[in-house]
Order: sequence, then structure tokens, then C-alpha cells
Amino acid sequence: MAKTLVATRSGGAPQRPRIASVFGTFTPFLNRYIVRIAGSKLTPMWALIRHRGRRSGREYWTPVTARPVRGGFAIPVAFGEGADWYRNVMASGEAAIRWGGAWHTVIEPAAIDPDSAAFAFPGWQRALFRALGIRRFVYLKEKSS
Repeated sequence: MAKTLVATRSGGAPQRPRIASVFGTFTPFLNRYIVRIAGSKLTPMWALIRHRGRRSGREYWTPVTARPVRGGFAIPVAFGEGADWYRNVMASGEAAIRWGGAWHTVIEPAAIDPDSAAFAFPGWQRALFRALGIRRFVYLKEKSS
């Protein structure tokens, strides 16, 4: 039986997960290296999301943890709803994800609750997400060709 993702509405101030305070300082440095391998067949934990800046229109590539789910991808919002990639994707309504060495066009981003996205991730990752305070996920629907 297939699991269903449940959209949730963001209320109040955006949460800032613990991971942001732990890794936030090192993120720009780490991203320079991770972006080279994210989304390849060799790194099933990471995907690369390509998105456009809300104001600049510039194209950006951001490594994220992602898992394919029925009809799209589930991504934990590790650095909270204030993360630029998240805000850019939510504002534009589209992006592209490199997963398993191939690019996928994704549309209609929707915030989902952790229980709806949990089935897509292995147990050790779910435990890590909880420990790091990650409480928001986004579902991106794969665009049909």
C-alpha cells in the first residue's frame, strides 16, 4: 500500500533547526565540494537542486538530502524555512533536481509534515533528523514530459 504525503501550512515564525547553528558556519565551505558530487549515482544521500534567485534571477545549485517518492521528491528543510533555496523554490514554484546522475524538473512545492515524509528515509536518517530538530520537509512533484 502506497504512503500519502500530507501538506501542512506553515504557521508563525519559521523554525531554525539545531543543524543550522552546528553546521551553518561551515556550510559555504562544504557546499563548494559537495556540489561536485551531489546527485550522482555514487551519492544516494545527496541531491543537487537547481533554483533561481527570487530577486536576482541568478541560477544557483544547492546540495540537499533528498529521496524519490511517488510522483516526486521529499527533501528535509535542514536549515529551516529561511534557507535561500527553500524560499526561492517556494516563490518560483519550480526547480530541477539532479538525482542518480539524471536531472528531473520539479514543480508545485508543498510543505509536508515529518510523518508524511518519514517513510522515504531510512531509520537512521529519521533519527538524525529528529535529533537535529528538522521538523519541515518539502515535496516537489516531478513534471511530466
